[in-house]
Amino acid sequence: MQREPRGHRGHKDLQVCRQVYDVLTLALAEIDDPLIDDLVLARVMPAPNASRVLVILVPAHASIDSGKRSRASPTSSMSCVKRWPPR
Repeated sequence: MQREPRGHRGHKDLQVCRQVYDVLTLALAEIDDPLIDDLVLARVMPAPNASRVLVILVPAHASIDSGKRSRASPTSSMSCVKRWPPR
């Protein structure tokens, strides 16, 4: 029985996403920012494959004011996150 290449690739993509999830969890815990403290890393998914990933952050609790979140600048809080590979 021979495996299809897509199945193997899909497994590797999910493995990379899990590694990104683990590293981001640690990195976000190190950031001293109230905006980041109110977010939880929910999921990391291949987009469309592991060469790029989609990172989904959700509010840590229901009492977060949505107006407050929309005015905040996530780019200032996430300045330590690097794009890889660089453009």
